[in-house]
Amino acid sequence: MSSVFRQGFVAAVLLAVLAAPVPAPAQDAPKTTFPLDGSTVTGEIQVVRVEFNEAIDPTMSGLELLKGGTQLWVAGVGDGFCDATSCQLPFGQLEPDSYTVVYDVFTSSGKVIKNRFTFSVGGSD
Repeated sequence: MSSVFRQGFVAAVLLAVLAAPVPAPAQDAPKTTFPLDGSTVTGEIQVVRVEFNEAIDPTMSGLELLKGGTQLWVAGVGDGFCDATSCQLPFGQLEPDSYTVVYDVFTSSGKVIKNRFTFSVGGSD
């Protein structure tokens, strides 16, 4: 193997490693969600909640609830919906369908954490 080829190969491998997506740090994931991501809820559900591993700025944080993944059902931003470590969104009873919760929070350390989780509401038992 020639020296030029070897250098090119090493450079290509290095570029591939550096270009690979880096997983988000664990602290950027929520501590817990209600309902749990990917779960199916039967019976009454009138609130979604996301708790974080670090303090958040409640005035600059919020949640959106999307029905069917695209239709905005309800949203809430600020002190009435968030406290120092969590956000919650109350609403009337949800009908059976799939839902997505989008959270967008600003931490006390200056990070923005934006992500989503999904759940479904099934018919009552």
